[in-house]
Amino acid sequence: MDPIYYTYAYLREDGIPYYIGKGKKQRAYDAMHKPVGKPPKDRILILKKNLTEVEAFKHEMYMISVFGRIDKRTGILRNKSDGGEGARKGGIGNFREGTKHSEKSKKLIGSYHKGKVLSEETKDKLRKRVIDLNGPEGNAFCLLGTAMSLCKQIGIGVERTDEILDEMRSDDYEHLIQTFDKYFGKLVDLER
Repeated sequence: MDPIYYTYAYLREDGIPYYIGKGKKQRAYDAMHKPVGKPPKDRILILKKNLTEVEAFKHEMYMISVFGRIDKRTGILRNKSDGGEGARKGGIGNFREGTKHSEKSKKLIGSYHKGKVLSEETKDKLRKRVIDLNGPEGNAFCLLGTAMSLCKQIGIGVERTDEILDEMRSDDYEHLIQTFDKYFGKLVDLER
């Protein structure tokens, strides 16, 4: 096999990845294949080049496992499969994810969730979860992903979610943990 493949990451404005993929030619830059929303060209990062298809699949799977997936509550990526050939088996996400909301739509979304009553099923899902800070869920990227997921689950609006995540990222890892605990300590126990 010719080494014509590569792996790539789509980055948020703050430089944190939100999608990992594998491709060849212009795949990373082709919006048709991106159910997660393609960022501007300056936020597409080629991770590894000159790979065989098997090497590219393995690297894609490795990177997805490192950053974790939002839908599995293991991390920050919007990928809908664990990589490899999994995406070919039907993992298709929401093409609107990754798009930036206007201030007007942020307020509308926030007002929709205001005063929302949580179902017992949602409350059960949100009951004290334990995160081992020394394990894979304890890395900064996973904690940010977990915070984002919790905000969505408990009905915090997009604008406020962005403020919480910005506060978490505003200093070092210890500050990130303290900020996470400040907002989500009633839902999650952080263990060292």
